[in-house]
Amino acid sequence: IAFIIAGAFSGPIQRLTTAMLKVREGDLNVEVESNSNDEVGILTKTFNEMIQGLRERFALTKYVGDHTLKMIQEKQTIDLNEKASFQELAILFTDIRGSTSKISTSTPEEFLDKLNKTLGKQADTVLMNNGSIDKYVGDSVIALFAGVDSLKAAIISAIEIQKDFKSDSELNEFFDGIGIGINYGKVILGNMGAKERMDYTVIGSEVNLCARLCSSAKNNQILIPKDLISQYSHEIEGLSFREVGAQDLKGFKGSVVVSEVLYEIEQD
Repeated sequence: IAFIIAGAFSGPIQRLTTAMLKVREGDLNVEVESNSNDEVGILTKTFNEMIQGLRERFALTKYVGDHTLKMIQEKQTIDLNEKASFQELAILFTDIRGSTSKISTSTPEEFLDKLNKTLGKQADTVLMNNGSIDKYVGDSVIALFAGVDSLKAAIISAIEIQKDFKSDSELNEFFDGIGIGINYGKVILGNMGAKERMDYTVIGSEVNLCARLCSSAKNNQILIPKDLISQYSHEIEGLSFREVGAQDLKGFKGSVVVSEVLYEIEQD
């Protein structure tokens, strides 16, 4: 009888131990079967529920901005009442042109495949230049750059995004182009939204100006406020610009003198 009882307990415990070792190695695709209602059965059920929660949280990281993830990782607990702060950041907005018309002329699978490929390439470029993705809004990307040479990093990212798009015949034939706006300045960074759904993001007039520049940019054009070029000439030395002129942008008093970033497309 003693051996029977010992076997009844040792089997489930061994399976549970094996599953725990797999989780420790990073494997979350585990589930331990148990039909009993004793202490071991309850422990197994709790373990399975915990792993399911971990899988869901891991999946959600794909939908959270990079700087949000970093903020979460640096803090043991998230204080929703934590004060926001001013940060000097470079901001980059992109907008894929011609995507709306493609919705009605392509299958959902084809459209999302092309859209995700384009957005994915943009995200890779931003990360390669030490930027972070703030969010995706439809067919647009909002990216942030901090630290030394952040403005130059944003401009280089924009150039590489345009070159990469133009060199991809599949995407270049499907969409009309990409418009990009760049700005730099003081923004508010912090938790925003309702307590049930918070977003660690940026707001401010500099963010709004960047969005307006992106909207104003033509296909495959990169726009930037002209005053940034002279103000940070030491940082962006070696890059080329051309004045576009004064533009009246929605939400801003007076006109804003705008320049475009010049770049060359390599010919095959």
